[in-house]
Amino acid sequence: MPTVQNKLIRFAEQKISSVIGLTVKVGKVSPVLWDGVALYDLCILDNQNDTIASSAYLAASVKSIDSDSSSFALSKVTLSQPKVYLAYDSAGVFNLEPLLQSLLSDDTTSNMRLSIDEIVIRKGRFSYEDMTEPISSEKGIDFSHIQVMDISAFISDLLVENGTYSASIQKLSAHEKSGFDLSYLYGNVLVSDSTIDCSDVTISTVDSKVYAKHFSLNYDDFSDFSDFCDKVVISANINRSSIALHDISYFASVMEQLPYRFTVYGDFEGTVSDFEASDIHIGYGKSTQFVGNVAAKGLPDIEKTNFTLQVQNLSTNSYDISHTRLPFQETESYVQLPNLLNAFSFYKFRGKVNGNLQDISLVGTLLSDAGAIDLDARVIQNENILCEGAVALNQFDCSYLLDGSDLVGQVSAGFDVSATFDSESFFLSPSSMISPFS
Repeated sequence: MPTVQNKLIRFAEQKISSVIGLTVKVGKVSPVLWDGVALYDLCILDNQNDTIASSAYLAASVKSIDSDSSSFALSKVTLSQPKVYLAYDSAGVFNLEPLLQSLLSDDTTSNMRLSIDEIVIRKGRFSYEDMTEPISSEKGIDFSHIQVMDISAFISDLLVENGTYSASIQKLSAHEKSGFDLSYLYGNVLVSDSTIDCSDVTISTVDSKVYAKHFSLNYDDFSDFSDFCDKVVISANINRSSIALHDISYFASVMEQLPYRFTVYGDFEGTVSDFEASDIHIGYGKSTQFVGNVAAKGLPDIEKTNFTLQVQNLSTNSYDISHTRLPFQETESYVQLPNLLNAFSFYKFRGKVNGNLQDISLVGTLLSDAGAIDLDARVIQNENILCEGAVALNQFDCSYLLDGSDLVGQVSAGFDVSATFDSESFFLSPSSMISPFS
């Protein structure tokens, strides 16, 4: 029997090696009733004899094999404790290059077709190391040095054909060394050398739940993920979802100090650093809501980001504003409204906003308890906040600005104004009156 076992091992090693173009080691081979085989202590080595992939146990049940057409059909594959190690060495050489060359060569597997009805993965690990890049000290996933653990998955209808991979993920969970936990993911996925395309996707973490009709990542090659914000183009149609900025911070560390959760749905196109989002609905806090289109360029550096908002509706209140934490502060601090603005129970705006955090232009209508104000103005932030531009009041109840005093009632008038305020004071200078008081 040892002789038979050794022959089976050698046969398995040689057969797999001839297909993938890499050295294969197998500890033990045994049959699986009725039409399968199990491999124990499987190990795949690169040209430097370093491990690329391994599995304590791999069992496969065969449906059909047509060696003439390089077509393989399996009914089920089970992997226990599989590990995959991908790496660029210090000279920039990819350890998977021989396999890629084998897959792309005309005389090996370029015409190979592999289908698997079911795949079960238990306690898997995945690592990716780019030795040409330093280890990042920032919070979040370091896309040049990825370590994913505790991978569990149930996958159906895998098809490998013409350099593309498609499957239906019934459930996938994992943990990344940064602390990011994927509770579960399911959906349909297609992967090629330039895109990851998903449909009917559900992604769940402890704090977020995302539902997407369609979601894709587009890139020139996989190395683009090391510069995710600038090089990976995202296209998404998001159904109503709940997203915590805590989770986003694993991909964009600038969000780390913003402990907020939003409801959101709409369409997104572009990179993180240069995108357009249309028909966006965002909800936050007790009653804050945004509906409209957004374009932004410059993220994740929020201080240098320019944005344009076509606002169909932006509504909020003093409570939500005053409970919004200011980003990029050494100490925990929140937005402070001038005392006179605390008299209003709600604010609504419709119009266009563009600029950056230091210089914002607004054209539109602001509604509050006191009435309507038409604006064509700029808001400039330095030591204080400067507002200047044209303001038109329409039956605006000025008593809200005067602690309820009836000295001045409803006013309709137009001004060119300049106003300066901070959390303690407010100074208004009307430079000219466009239309008379009424």
